[in-house]
Amino acid sequence: QRRVHGDFMIKKGTKYLAQLVRKCKFVDFFVQDIEALGEIEGVSDIIEKGITNEELQIAPYIYVYIPSLEIAKRILERSVLIKSLNIVFGEGKSLEEDKKATNREELMKYLSGGSIAFKVDSSNKSGHEASYKEVITDFMKEFDMGGMEVNLKNPKHSLKLVEIYKPENTKETLKGYFAVEVMESPSAHAKYSLSERPYLGPTSTDHQLAYLMANQGLIKPGTLVYDPFCGTCGILLICAHFGGVCWGSDLDIRVLKGMGVARVSDKMESKIENGDVFTNYDFYHLPRPDILRMDFTQPSMKAVELFDVVICDPPYGIRAASKKFGKRSKKDPKLDISEEEKKASVPATVQHRDMYKDVLENAARYVRMDGRLVILFPTCPKWEPEKNILPKHACFQLMRDSKNNLTGGVVRHMLTYKKVVSYKDYS
Repeated sequence: QRRVHGDFMIKKGTKYLAQLVRKCKFVDFFVQDIEALGEIEGVSDIIEKGITNEELQIAPYIYVYIPSLEIAKRILERSVLIKSLNIVFGEGKSLEEDKKATNREELMKYLSGGSIAFKVDSSNKSGHEASYKEVITDFMKEFDMGGMEVNLKNPKHSLKLVEIYKPENTKETLKGYFAVEVMESPSAHAKYSLSERPYLGPTSTDHQLAYLMANQGLIKPGTLVYDPFCGTCGILLICAHFGGVCWGSDLDIRVLKGMGVARVSDKMESKIENGDVFTNYDFYHLPRPDILRMDFTQPSMKAVELFDVVICDPPYGIRAASKKFGKRSKKDPKLDISEEEKKASVPATVQHRDMYKDVLENAARYVRMDGRLVILFPTCPKWEPEKNILPKHACFQLMRDSKNNLTGGVVRHMLTYKKVVSYKDYS
């Protein structure tokens, strides 16, 4: 359960110190993610302008400005990158400066009795609470906390001593904070991790990445969502968790129906005999999406600007080949198709060379005005320059480019577009 420390009144526009998750492969996305979370809650200027993700990897703390405790709770529940929210009472370049800057009267009024525990965080330097025993004792004496109960397992108030060291010099501090933890992340997203999911495909989207994409899509109850490359519906699963009304389509009927390509996870084999695209929804008690077997480059749906969001991870040829319906060349080798697959009438597919051009063109047909398009796009300095040009379309304005560094110099971009021109006007 989410833990909220202290019984206190939150003033309008509270300034929280957000502690970021360090051990996450998507920390590069934090600034864009918190901006999207603010947009979902109607909070503008949730963080100061000009802060970069590179800075936050050195000093994983940032001030966020949130109007109410309830909004703070909802943001923390959606974020996979925030570990906790804290109220700062002392700030300086060292813990000693933090102590001098702390207003004792305000601190004790906030704590208002009850049990306490100290947490220590020394960024860019190894250390733990035991090595700070004298510092903690000194803080308790300074603020006359000797009479307060110490409860390490379930304290009413968690006090934090934060020191951020220079990466190149672990003896010199950049910043220090003396804070009280208001709430910590419930980590509710963990239940959707691939290791816990019963039905998996060869390229199932990581659950944390799906959370980040859903945030960019501003998914909330009643949002109409469409994923044209849904596969095992890893992205749509998270959208359904947030209350989205989901549609999906995919070219590969085998993944949708569980015919050899996708599979039931080893952990769930004893509980689930056969799996398909709906297995995960039934397992998590979420409403099933409407699914079509369709080639998005040759859509069979009527062109109506209906959806609030088109959101997808296109098969751009790194983990899975990008394909579309088409007639193969006589030079292409014959496919070994089983009798079961023949009964399913699997049409021939060919390599798709202009995937992103078709994705944006058809998204323009289906996304409503002011709606969103969220896609993943890879670049690499080793590739030809034309392959590294971000996709553009006259109907869409690029809002955010979130960059995630992968191995081999490849950069994964999470691109968030806003529909600004009606497709009818564009046509």
